[in-house]
Amino acid sequence: MSIIAIHQTSKPHEIAKRLNAQYRAIEKSSDEMGRDLVLLKQTKPPGIEWGIYLKELGIEFSREYADRLIRRVEPKKPIETKPAPEPSSEPDIEIIDEFPNLKTTLKPADRKTLYDEGRALLERMDAPTRRKFFAYQERKYLADFDGAVGDLRSQIEDLTSENAKLRKQLDPGRCAWEKTDGGRADAGCEEDHKGDCVIRAISIATEQPYIKVRDALRAMAARHAARYPNSDAAECIKRSRRGAYNHLAAYRGYLKSIGWQYHAAKGGLYLRADMLPPGRLVVLVSRHAVAVIDGVVHDTYDCGGAGKVSVEGYWRPAP
Repeated sequence: MSIIAIHQTSKPHEIAKRLNAQYRAIEKSSDEMGRDLVLLKQTKPPGIEWGIYLKELGIEFSREYADRLIRRVEPKKPIETKPAPEPSSEPDIEIIDEFPNLKTTLKPADRKTLYDEGRALLERMDAPTRRKFFAYQERKYLADFDGAVGDLRSQIEDLTSENAKLRKQLDPGRCAWEKTDGGRADAGCEEDHKGDCVIRAISIATEQPYIKVRDALRAMAARHAARYPNSDAAECIKRSRRGAYNHLAAYRGYLKSIGWQYHAAKGGLYLRADMLPPGRLVVLVSRHAVAVIDGVVHDTYDCGGAGKVSVEGYWRPAP
């Protein structure tokens, strides 16, 4: 007997034959079980969980094993190829412009639904489209924010104007107010705004550029300190970090040099349109200087104090 014949009649070969037969029987049985489970699943009443339904029927194996048997006989779905996205200036996606009212409390289920929908929307986008989407949303909501700020500013201006009219009706002699910084922002001097009321008042009243007035006051202060080096004013000017442009010696010398005259207050003089002379004035009150033009205060805030601010004196062009 040959070696091949001995091998074909040996015990391992017989065991292999039996295993193959059992395997084919198991495969056939598994397919039959899978088809039966598909039919069984179709009979499941709505509202009952699949695993519980199997237990109620007395099925001895687990739901996971049942699902594996069903997947054996279910036809496999073909993989759908996604078309390449076409280039576009804006993301070609469905954009929801309106969101639920924030004052309404959403139920947990509704919040989860919104979250799942948003997540699914983002997952459908490729990276370039996602970047365009977020850029679009950012532009949109920034524009909405800027629009809201503009509307609020417009409302504030309207209310300020209406308030001024009402105050004028209640007290006709009271100074009106016009908000202005005297050209400080346009000159790029916002960082140096503290204590610049003298510059602003003179710039507005004399109709000269902010920078020109500031530099002239600094030069006038330095000239005074050099002329009177031992005076208290000179010491104060030297210690000033801003060039002492608000020192009395600086603005008094400058206003005199352009032909303006100082008028001290006589008796009770207040910052009121019916008490101050007409024309362009630089009015001095306690620790502040303000431009008043024909009874209207021109300043960054309404410093009129309801007409109760005492005036120390004022400068005006010489007649």
